[in-house]
Amino acid sequence: MNRTKYGIFGAAAAAVALGSGAYAATTTRAASITNTPPTYVVKIAEQQAKENGDPTPAGAVVIDTTRGAAMHAAEVGGVDGSQIPVWLVVLHGYFKDRNASVPAGQPLPTGHVILFTINKRTHQIMDFGIGDRSPNLSSFGTLDNFS
Repeated sequence: MNRTKYGIFGAAAAAVALGSGAYAATTTRAASITNTPPTYVVKIAEQQAKENGDPTPAGAVVIDTTRGAAMHAAEVGGVDGSQIPVWLVVLHGYFKDRNASVPAGQPLPTGHVILFTINKRTHQIMDFGIGDRSPNLSSFGTLDNFS
């Protein structure tokens, strides 16, 4: 499977990329334009950032992969449908999961990292997590920086 990597780093870059859905990438390996994620992926990332309390996250990474590879990067055990093509989205910012179901009196989950997968066929979020630990993305190679 083709594993295309997309990265956005820095508050200004993230705001522009997540705000417009149209941005160009230059790679550190070559001065070339890289494809951007589909508009629906950018819109879902915008929605998740906003719903979880940080509409302008400090950074974002989107990777074209499989559900199994995404969950491996997140260090989650085996999952059903590991060969399903997904977009892995990782946002960095200050988040509170306002949609979480927690016992009465318990605080909502918070963290600096949101990770979720989007099914490429249905365009629906399949997996979601919030915490302070970034997933290990080294298996996807060098990520491209976006301006």
